[in-house]
Amino acid sequence: MIRPLRFLRMSAACCVAAAFLLAPTGCQQDKKQPVSKYPILGKRPVPGFMKGTVYETTDLENTNPFLISGWGLVVNLDGTGGSDQVPNVVIAD
Repeated sequence: MIRPLRFLRMSAACCVAAAFLLAPTGCQQDKKQPVSKYPILGKRPVPGFMKGTVYETTDLENTNPFLISGWGLVVNLDGTGGSDQVPNVVIAD
């Protein structure tokens, strides 16, 4: 004859033991190092007064001059000051 209280205790003890055995292995994940798309170049040699500046750790690109084909003028921005004495040559519709 199976005693219900003893059966419940044994099944509960088995479940707890299984949980302790499976818990450490079930939640672990392999820690992978992220792969960088860009090479690490390090710091460039600079004079002493430029140590610790942004120039020491960055690369400059597109430093050649290029032509500009147009220009614009922004007006009537609130709180930026201004003048009503604008020449008619500058005023556009």
